[in-house]
Amino acid sequence: MRGPYSRWSISRWDTPVSNFDRILVVSLRDRDQRLVVDVEASWEPSRPRWRVTFSKCQAYRNADELHLTALWGWLDSSGQRCGSTFVVENSSWIKELVELQPLRHYVLATLDDVIEVACETEPVWETLEPAGAEPSLDAASRHLWVGEDTAGINGLIDEMRRGHSQSDLD
Repeated sequence: MRGPYSRWSISRWDTPVSNFDRILVVSLRDRDQRLVVDVEASWEPSRPRWRVTFSKCQAYRNADELHLTALWGWLDSSGQRCGSTFVVENSSWIKELVELQPLRHYVLATLDDVIEVACETEPVWETLEPAGAEPSLDAASRHLWVGEDTAGINGLIDEMRRGHSQSDLD
């Protein structure tokens, strides 16, 4: 399989969210070479949250779910799927930056995004207060799971139908 990931060799990055396949980005902040990303396990009733801080972040990119689908497909086909957080060992993306200083290429794959970070120091993870039962207002999108959220899916379909005339649906 060709594509942006075809030459990646990855290793597992053990983090508090490594084994989750449904983490959601709550916020991403970039200031003074410091990238701070808050994530949430939105399917859990208490909605636990974590923060990862990349100090001395030299570069990052945030790709949408189109790239995420390609990434999961490539990881599965290459036998390298090892969780939602990992390190790219032979990154062409940061090759030029590495020539100037030693950097590692970290990846955080979430429900909506592939966040790649070039950083010279090991990121720091911390546990935040859970979000609780209230709906997340700052999350990027709403996710419903077939087989788990039947009522929510049916409600969304009804809402969409009410928002369109019958001629729009035919």
